[in-house]
Amino acid sequence: MSYTKNPFPTFSEARQALEWLTAAKEWVVAWRREYSLVAYTDVVGWLREQRGAGARGGAAIREVGADGLVVVTVVALDAQECLLVDADGRPLAVEMMAPALDEELTQAFGDASVVLFK
Repeated sequence: MSYTKNPFPTFSEARQALEWLTAAKEWVVAWRREYSLVAYTDVVGWLREQRGAGARGGAAIREVGADGLVVVTVVALDAQECLLVDADGRPLAVEMMAPALDEELTQAFGDASVVLFK
């Protein structure tokens, strides 16, 4: 799975990604996972687990929580880059929290806070 460093050439695309991630964060509380280090392979692995539900990629946002932990929220997207939801209409999403990211995931984000995975 590859990623795009500057995934949003237009404002509307960036706004759409923000809407996906905002919707996901409302439901993701039950899907939190804590790590000693969030790795690129953790994000890609979770997205691959969602393939059975139709995921063909995903979006991730990086934030730093009030407690200093790095929080990576990942949402699954279909082939048309639309947010995937479960049978109850909740976005397929996960929050991964750790004190830091591994080098590969850090490089994927660079200085951006959002990355698309395809």
